[in-house]
Amino acid sequence: MPTAKETKQMDQVEKVKIPVSLLSALYKDVLIDPSMPTAAKEKKAMRAVIVAAPSNDTIEKEAHELLNGILTACKLDNSNAAVLYTDKENATDLQFIKEHYVTSNIILFGIAPAAFGLPINFPPFQIQKVDNIQFVASPSLEEMIGDKSLKVKLWNCLKQIFIA
Repeated sequence: MPTAKETKQMDQVEKVKIPVSLLSALYKDVLIDPSMPTAAKEKKAMRAVIVAAPSNDTIEKEAHELLNGILTACKLDNSNAAVLYTDKENATDLQFIKEHYVTSNIILFGIAPAAFGLPINFPPFQIQKVDNIQFVASPSLEEMIGDKSLKVKLWNCLKQIFIA
């Protein structure tokens, strides 16, 4: 059993300075090549990523309920779909999605495809495939709240993707 004095000496950390030349000689065969890209961040696999422009505060609850209804109808939930809200200050674009998610479907609410970073602009409710991802652009949730015809057009489009 060590004495109290010996224990105190063992607890002390000795600071040793090693010259850089000696360190580089010791580690001349590194395990990680700095010229190679590091491992990619783990991406979340999602059946769909929904990107929406933020709603007006006065109808935010209604917009949220509409979005939940759309997700339920498409058999999407928190386990297989990500809902992201974007604005000009914190723009979510295609590059961001590709860096953080693996998905085959992206739905845009109130965001023009070209503004999202797509190489083409296309009309609402038209399914477009770019880089093996199906895109659907739609008017904002706010616009859709009171317009049944817009909801029907969106539903007809989403049925082709999620209820086939």
